[in-house]
Amino acid sequence: MSMQRRWIKGCVGLFAVLILQSVPVHASEADLREAYAAYQEAAAARDLYGALPHAQATYEAGLELYGPSHRNTGLLAFNYGYALNEVGRWEDATQIFQVSVDALRDIGPEAKSDLFESLYELGRAQRHIVGDETGDEALLEALSLGTELYGGTSEQVGLVCLELGRPLLQVEHNVPSHRSRVIIGSVYSHSEIRHSYLVRASEILSRIPPRRSEVAQIQVMQSLWELEQGDRRTATNMLMPAIEQLRQLRYADDTLVSIYLNWINDRSNGWSYRRKEEEIRELAMFAAMRREGEIHSLVRVLPTYPSSMARRSEEGTIMVAFTINEMGRPINVHVEEADPPGRMDENTLEAVSLAFFLPRMVDSQPAASHQVRYFFHFEMAP
Repeated sequence: MSMQRRWIKGCVGLFAVLILQSVPVHASEADLREAYAAYQEAAAARDLYGALPHAQATYEAGLELYGPSHRNTGLLAFNYGYALNEVGRWEDATQIFQVSVDALRDIGPEAKSDLFESLYELGRAQRHIVGDETGDEALLEALSLGTELYGGTSEQVGLVCLELGRPLLQVEHNVPSHRSRVIIGSVYSHSEIRHSYLVRASEILSRIPPRRSEVAQIQVMQSLWELEQGDRRTATNMLMPAIEQLRQLRYADDTLVSIYLNWINDRSNGWSYRRKEEEIRELAMFAAMRREGEIHSLVRVLPTYPSSMARRSEEGTIMVAFTINEMGRPINVHVEEADPPGRMDENTLEAVSLAFFLPRMVDSQPAASHQVRYFFHFEMAP
């Protein structure tokens, strides 16, 4: 099994037998055949966004034909959920994978391998949602089932361990500091147990040549652990070759880009990311290809507290609007509302102008986003 190639190996071959040859043809089943044929074509071409509507159509037709507790429904739900995962629609994918897990769980031994993959993808989707640790439950069940089915040193178990070791995305807050200007990427937390899963994943997957991308991802995530432990030299020695490997493989995601930004910030007090802007943008574009129609903040600059307000312990709020161009840069930044007016404008406009975004993608090309709004509340630290 190759998790990132699963829909070509499993879905194209397995479902053609399970679905297309298992029922007589009438109108709704003909619709299912047609949608599935279109899905097969897009999946084989790795056209993520082209496959998505066809995956949805086959799932909805299968649900109507077979009901929620049929194995075919569970498999079609897996297809649709996987397509959602591949374009970064994690919340939607979580709901669909739960349908797949529920349908496959009680079928029996013949569905165990399918249940394993649905649990894995359910956990992977949940782990990408901000602050959501519930994905660990599905991944731990997948780890137990994968060990039973494939053995404790199998490729499948290595991939589950990689996801269990992925740093957890934390909720971010828009509270400007009255002491200093701060640049942050997305905030991730690590732990000793997550680090141990990464070590286990590395031991397994490093023996499998086609898993170079996953091994490079592990090294990037392990570098965050080393950085948090204060070992910058080890972190750098792990991170830089891994980043170069990912650039060659043309792969990145939000987690990897943010960890790289955090490393740059740690070395430079947050400002020399501009020296590596082209490299960051290249990685960001690889990640953006997986998030159709969305923008994502890679670098946010929190405005300094206006000194005149800080001296008087005054608080305030301000809303700014801007456009994010195709390169991920804010342009046409302006104040829409401010209370008190005119006091926070300069610091806030400067800070937002220095931000850096992963642009939204439309038809697999970066596109501008208009009327993006940021709200800041200036309050004195307790």
